[in-house]
Amino acid sequence: MQLLNKASGVFDAADESLGRVLAAQCAVALQRTLMMEELIEGEKMRQQLETARVVQMSTLPAAMPELAGYDVYGTFKPADLTGGDTYDLALIQQGLLIVLGDATGHGIGPALSVTQMQAMLRMAFRMGANLETAYLQVNNQLAERLPADRFITAFIGLLDPATHRLQFHSGGQAPILCYKAVSGAFADYKPTSFPLAAMPLERLRPAITLELEPGDVLALVSDGIFEYRNMEGAEFGEQRVRELLAAHCRKPAVELCAVLLDAVQSFAGDAPQEDDMTIVLVKRAGAAATRSFRRSYDSLAEIFAFTAETMNREIARTVDFVLEELFTNVVKYGRPSDAPVRIAIVRIAGGVEVTLTDTDAEPFDLTRAPDADVKLPLEKRRPGGLGIHLVRKLVDAIEYRYSAEEHMSRITFRKMESPDVDD
Repeated sequence: MQLLNKASGVFDAADESLGRVLAAQCAVALQRTLMMEELIEGEKMRQQLETARVVQMSTLPAAMPELAGYDVYGTFKPADLTGGDTYDLALIQQGLLIVLGDATGHGIGPALSVTQMQAMLRMAFRMGANLETAYLQVNNQLAERLPADRFITAFIGLLDPATHRLQFHSGGQAPILCYKAVSGAFADYKPTSFPLAAMPLERLRPAITLELEPGDVLALVSDGIFEYRNMEGAEFGEQRVRELLAAHCRKPAVELCAVLLDAVQSFAGDAPQEDDMTIVLVKRAGAAATRSFRRSYDSLAEIFAFTAETMNREIARTVDFVLEELFTNVVKYGRPSDAPVRIAIVRIAGGVEVTLTDTDAEPFDLTRAPDADVKLPLEKRRPGGLGIHLVRKLVDAIEYRYSAEEHMSRITFRKMESPDVDD
């Protein structure tokens, strides 16, 4: 601000005081304008980060996949609005895809990196790639595109639910923990390769193959859990994670995950979260109660006694109806055979999973049979189909598999308990 050429005389002390007051008022107005501009820009950035968070979260599974004999769950808690972690659990043509990724840093830049990695993986598998091809292609594309100081530690695995065999590659992601129910010990696995995007690769070491036995728990945990520090600077650590997994291995995956997060929060106290936290759990159901039955209507009483031994009465009523319909169809419409019918019952989180196996069967996929038209008048309805229609309505999930080489059919269904039903 300048004061020039006074109309009469020279500037005096009063003029200087007036100039200071005017300058101060201008400074306040300018400062307010600058602060308002900064506030608007900050709000714009916050909105952009919120949009980026919504986009990133939309790439995560909207619901956990339902897989016979397995209980799976994943969760992601970013340190900021966006984070550098991601995970995936999805049923694809090659099996159950299991992914945990952790980009260097956290925030919008790493979030873009892991989102790009996840999209590339999904596309590669959708195009029919096997595990090794998908890993190599994604790694090499990211190595070309990401800055030299950016990389992603990642676990990428495929689980075959029929053989319970998991094959995986780990790009710098460790430790990989698998709690073995039989021994009560952990199997530890180290990385099989460099982090994704660290460098182009021409080939990989062989993938690690892991057999998941009944009751086993695969735990993928990002370093935001292990390295969470409390107010004294101590880390939560790997040993605490192991102890919690072993102590609560029988809980459903969602509850086991909550146990881990609650323990971290309790340990940390008021210490702020400095890194993203991600957990992926894959649990194979415990050993099944299995029994074989003669192909005879007389076996129904034995089947009902079997279900009464393995589940509460409330859920057994529905399971009995479903098994009666399925078993009766085997006896009535199946090929004449002396081969027994095997029934396996597994307790799962919130219910039971039942598998009926016919080892000498003709193919008939009841999941593809047309629904009965229950709205037609009785005189217009055709016999048959109502039992299957009711079965599909009564259970929470059902799947059918058939092996032409073995002439073996397998029907697996899940029935969940109603709320407030006790064993």
